[in-house]
Amino acid sequence: MGCFGSKSKVSPPKSNDSLKGPSKEANPARITREHSVSNFQKEKKMLSDSEALCDIYEIQEEIAALPYGRIRKCVHKATGLVRAVKIVRIPKESSHISEKSIQREVKAISKLDHPNILRTYDIIADRKRCFIIMEYWEGGLLIDKIRELQCLTHAQVCSIAKQLLSAIAYAHELKVIHRDLSPNSICLMQKGNDLTIKILNFGVSAFVDLEREFESTLGSSYYTAPEVEDEFYNEKCDEWSIGVILFLLLTGRPPFSGKNNSEIKQSIRNTCISHYFLAQNNIPEGAIDLLQKLLNKDFFTRISASEALCHPWLSEGLTNSNKDHAMLRPCFDNLMSFCETSKLKDAIQTFIVSQIVCHSDIKTLNDAFQEIDENHDGKISQEELIKYYSIVAGGCQGREMATKIMKNVDTDHNGFIEYTEFLRASARSDMVCSKKHLETAFAMLDKDHSGKISVNDLQEMLAGSGLNEQKSWEEILHEADQNGDGEIDIKEFRDLLLKKL
Repeated sequence: MGCFGSKSKVSPPKSNDSLKGPSKEANPARITREHSVSNFQKEKKMLSDSEALCDIYEIQEEIAALPYGRIRKCVHKATGLVRAVKIVRIPKESSHISEKSIQREVKAISKLDHPNILRTYDIIADRKRCFIIMEYWEGGLLIDKIRELQCLTHAQVCSIAKQLLSAIAYAHELKVIHRDLSPNSICLMQKGNDLTIKILNFGVSAFVDLEREFESTLGSSYYTAPEVEDEFYNEKCDEWSIGVILFLLLTGRPPFSGKNNSEIKQSIRNTCISHYFLAQNNIPEGAIDLLQKLLNKDFFTRISASEALCHPWLSEGLTNSNKDHAMLRPCFDNLMSFCETSKLKDAIQTFIVSQIVCHSDIKTLNDAFQEIDENHDGKISQEELIKYYSIVAGGCQGREMATKIMKNVDTDHNGFIEYTEFLRASARSDMVCSKKHLETAFAMLDKDHSGKISVNDLQEMLAGSGLNEQKSWEEILHEADQNGDGEIDIKEFRDLLLKKL
């Protein structure tokens, strides 16, 4: 991944180290722990020589083996939260990887707040390895689902394609490129028939040389746009990869083949997808048209993700899916009753929703967000609110009510309701502020395990939330400090979150 116009080259990792203590060899580049995707903590931290990842997380089974890093399930020891951790080895020869370049990539990741992009919670490093702490998923990778089902319905393919295109259109609007999309970088959040997907591996190009990895990995070459090989490309290399994935979902085979990487690349450059083959396999003309637009070798005229979302075939493919407008009513009830409280309470509730609540708990809200987000740009506009409020509530008060909701929920005042803003406002307060979630949040904020949250703890964990724009950290803490001792204990913490204003 990278920002538009940025390409970084680093040597590929050769193997994965153990998860025990870090080596004491000279550090080729000081890579630090940075803030999470939800823009909360601004802490920078290297694991010291006496620390190891296993001091913080219990490392469990492997859930994915990718070319440039294995991903394992892990449990945060202090809270019991389940995460996934990707371990990437930073070789000695990568001396040109700078702290600044890593922080630039982390900053790009921190912008991404979309229902189909896997959350990155933390990036931790020792002297030789980078540990990317991510949201955990239960349903395996998309490549596993393709092998399991072998044949997907057109409605299922449309659903997956729409989720992919929505996430990539959103990332591209924020000037972020993935650059390594494949069924191995797409996960399913739940087991069974649910096909809610999320894209992982945003930010991996900060740590590995994707071009060299493509050389050594047969699978990746199938999905790589021809212009990437020439090192002259833009964000539309992601649209090409989506075209290849769509072809695979529809036909069960990639559009370009070969016995090795060289032959695959030659096929990508010199052959076009076969209209005859697709028609013979009963692929609809609309799908063929979209494939041709996505797999256009001229990336200047290749269709964009936002344009592809408007393609008639995608709309037709989902026409018969039953939209459950009834699920929107409790969401709108909560949106209507939501109001800003204290800044500290708002920040902690957002922290809980983005860092602690698991996907299964907010699945209905996730689906509701994507239904209201009619143009699939990853955010909800006032016009979309008006339309769906009118559908759910009826009557002629849609505009008035939508204006009220937007005023209360759009806390960053950018004219849209982002994903996390929607979750915080539409979730049931008893779910967000359950005993378990409050205790977990307190444990995470209490960084030194003293049993109290100090000014330093708040500053360390919430510095990216904009809390201290108008007040000092001492003034912010005072909102909850009932006994005036300069700290927040668990009772004061519960009282802050549970009180009605």
